[in-house]
Amino acid sequence: TVLAYTSVCTHQGCKVGSGSGETFECPCHGSKFSKADGSVAQGPADASLKRFPAAIEGDKVKIFL
Repeated sequence: TVLAYTSVCTHQGCKVGSGSGETFECPCHGSKFSKADGSVAQGPADASLKRFPAAIEGDKVKIFL
């Protein structure tokens, strides 16, 4: 399974980092998002990260925008 999410925090548009463990983390205000489904794990963000369809083709990851 390949999952692709936007790296833009839904709180105020900062770039979300890779985080640690099971969450992506926003360095601006501390929001955390689940790596499993992009949902908010900790606010202040109140909306999930946008998810894009993706697939592995050969040795590349293809994202369908």
